[in-house]
Amino acid sequence: MEAYRLCFLGLDCVALHRLVMKNIVKAIGDEIGVGKESKLYMGISEDGGTVVIKFHRIWKSFRNISKVRSYGNETKGTSWLIKSIVSGSREREALTILNRYSINGVPKFYGGALHAVVIEYIPGVDLYAVEYLENPEEVLQQIIDIIKNAYSKAKLIHGDLSEHNVIINLENMKSYIIDWPQYVSTADPRAYEVLKKDVENILKFFKRKFKLDKDLNEVIRYIMKGNNA
Repeated sequence: MEAYRLCFLGLDCVALHRLVMKNIVKAIGDEIGVGKESKLYMGISEDGGTVVIKFHRIWKSFRNISKVRSYGNETKGTSWLIKSIVSGSREREALTILNRYSINGVPKFYGGALHAVVIEYIPGVDLYAVEYLENPEEVLQQIIDIIKNAYSKAKLIHGDLSEHNVIINLENMKSYIIDWPQYVSTADPRAYEVLKKDVENILKFFKRKFKLDKDLNEVIRYIMKGNNA
């Protein structure tokens, strides 16, 4: 009796087939990035636009990350493939909500399948790799406003925010926050601490890299002002 075992490449192929059948994408291009938990490829949407196809890759790093993660622990004992599908599903949930509320600074979401997520292509640079900003205070304020709008309108907190998941479009200096699978609802009992950690990470980066010093508590108050969550 023959047996088969699905690997990540096989899962990618199944997800890509579903994306094509759902008329979300019609072509996949070169690999453009590898994250700690994902692989990114250029793609072409059904309408001919340029998109990014992100395949979630929850692997051995999950053993440490899961200790602080708000999801995935319930899948203990299951395969890394299942954990990756859960991660992809959560990011699709977050982007669906964020796009529904038209949160400025969040990529357009095209759709997904299994562990795959398809978003608009942003011609930018990861914040951690930016060496110079003409007006870093303006960029920081953009990021804070994305956090605020996600919090007050969509009732979501990123949950894993740092300079590694912010993209800056250097042509128009617009900021985007990406990578949302670890999102937390503002109704979650841990919401305040998660929000505080997200903001603290960003403020520390701007202080270290661009010598900007903003008071954490003041920024938190600005984000939460007028919110009843």
